[in-house]
Amino acid sequence: MATYIATTAFIPTFLDDNGDPLNGGTLESYIAGTTAPTPTFTGEAGVSAGNIITLNARGEPETSGNTHQVWIDGAIKYDFVLKTATGDIINSPEDVASPLAGSVASALNIAAAKALTTLPDGQALYIRGYTTAGDGGGGMYIYDASSAATANDGTVLALDTLAGRLLHGETTAITVETFGAAGGVTDDTAAITYWQDDEGVKSGGVGSYACTTAAFKQGITKDVTLSSTETGGSTAFTINESDVTLSNLKLTGLNSTQTLNTTTVQSDVTVESCDISGSGSFQINTEVSNTRILFNDINVTKYSFLLNDNAAASEDHIIAFNNLESSVADAIEINNPASGISNVGIIGNICSVVGVPSTSNAGFSIGVAGSDNNVVLGNMSKGAKGEAIHVEDGQFNTTVVANVLKECEEEGVWVSVGGAGGGTGSPVVVAHNQAKAAAASTSGGIFMVLDGDGTLSGSPVIGNVATDFDVGLSLGNGLILADGNSIVDADTGLDIFSSGLQYGTNYFSGVDSLVRSNGNTIADKVVTTGKPTHLLERVAGNAQGAALKGFTMRTTAAHSGGSATLEFDLAPAPDRMLGRVILMGSDGTSTLFTTHNTKYDGTTVTNTDIIKDNTGAVDAAELKITGGRLVFSFFSASPVTMTITVDFDGTYWLA
Repeated sequence: MATYIATTAFIPTFLDDNGDPLNGGTLESYIAGTTAPTPTFTGEAGVSAGNIITLNARGEPETSGNTHQVWIDGAIKYDFVLKTATGDIINSPEDVASPLAGSVASALNIAAAKALTTLPDGQALYIRGYTTAGDGGGGMYIYDASSAATANDGTVLALDTLAGRLLHGETTAITVETFGAAGGVTDDTAAITYWQDDEGVKSGGVGSYACTTAAFKQGITKDVTLSSTETGGSTAFTINESDVTLSNLKLTGLNSTQTLNTTTVQSDVTVESCDISGSGSFQINTEVSNTRILFNDINVTKYSFLLNDNAAASEDHIIAFNNLESSVADAIEINNPASGISNVGIIGNICSVVGVPSTSNAGFSIGVAGSDNNVVLGNMSKGAKGEAIHVEDGQFNTTVVANVLKECEEEGVWVSVGGAGGGTGSPVVVAHNQAKAAAASTSGGIFMVLDGDGTLSGSPVIGNVATDFDVGLSLGNGLILADGNSIVDADTGLDIFSSGLQYGTNYFSGVDSLVRSNGNTIADKVVTTGKPTHLLERVAGNAQGAALKGFTMRTTAAHSGGSATLEFDLAPAPDRMLGRVILMGSDGTSTLFTTHNTKYDGTTVTNTDIIKDNTGAVDAAELKITGGRLVFSFFSASPVTMTITVDFDGTYWLA
């Protein structure tokens, strides 16, 4: 379909040489440079006036009794001849350019543009919409008469009759509407596919678009919503090229197995500031390197983000500052127990698992299995059905630092080796994390650092806080540096597996049993407020001994006075004991200080090298064993209620 342009704003009046109306004269039109007649037209609709127009008594063009402007085809150059009624030539301008020749023509829509029958090579054409003007499609195009580029009904248009192509000039945004997307419930799969296949710089659309598949390729995707028309069972959305950036994309209503998936070996994939939801997963399923998953809001039924075993040998992944929620799986899972994934940073994400996990080993906020060089830093778990942070399977160089873990229904941090990793791995750093159990939690511990093969010896577990768990800190049977941790309101503070060695001082408050041994263990010094039931206990039926290298206990003791000696109960007596004790107390008036060596051989307590400095009513403080109990004994001449501290450095031994 041609574009027609009026040559004047008003109906023209043609005059003869005397200045009188050219009554009965004619205006003839030809293709420029030829004698081939070509018509002019009566209006924008393109009704032909023929190539000879007869002028009326006022010298105006008139066709079929109607006066009109002279309209010309915007794609044609003309020769005009103006004659008198007797055929004398008044004027004959040659090679007259259309007002659109060499400038910009226009067409109503894509169909009208493709129907054009005449276009000069290089002609600029503005298409006002894909189907209707202003619908977001169309844009500026250039006619290339020699082009044979593959047509896509968007940025490359094949014309109905003319050779060559109309090529999008990229002076306007390339959107899904450029390829005919209608939005709403209409299946726009074809338009979205062409949009992604195009190599131009892509922008967003004006609405939400339904599709069955979308393969994201090179370019930038902005401000567009894609909703799946799938009812389940296949991959709906894929990234299948390298150097892809998806930005401000919304994928919604997805019911396929994978929400967003990679299909081939790639590199440099960035997904940022996207909103992804549905019943599938967002996963990297192939050997992809240099991925950046940033600032996304992902709310799905399965994995919010998954690097799975098919991505073996991939490296350099950053998953940062996302808001991630899963119903039946994990918020973040690096699942490569056969090893091969490396260099993974999981940083600053907000994670939660809100439903019932589909399997007993799911429901982690963050899971890391078998990859190397991992940093899990500064994340928040709002709730987890499984462990909040789960690390397993032969990982090397893993650091779990400064995470806040709320509403943990199982462990806060679980580190284990074995399984597909075959018992290999290197020490794991677990430091400065805060974890709090959910009200319904019956978990076995907040920080579970399990090491059945002893291969994680030397793992530092430092400066963590665990609150409201059954077991505060559970260690394996290797050599573990656990230092500066705070365990609050737990049944057991520190649980050490058989033959485990723990070094470092830890703090306990509201803990019933400070250290539980599975036999043949050494625990370093413990510090507690309040009086526990056990300083050290062994698991029932275990015949191997356990040693505690000291304790500090601060509690309150009341003495009724009357020049009597009070034996204040501290804990069950050990089987053997050797070391030096400091006994301190004060009520603001009386002050008690005694230090002495203590030796208990299983029968008799011997206190030697006694140094004391007591004021007021109190005196004669010492550590004793009476009736199978470890007691703090002191004298007071008058009633006192004292805050007392018992500090013991040495060996507290259970045979």
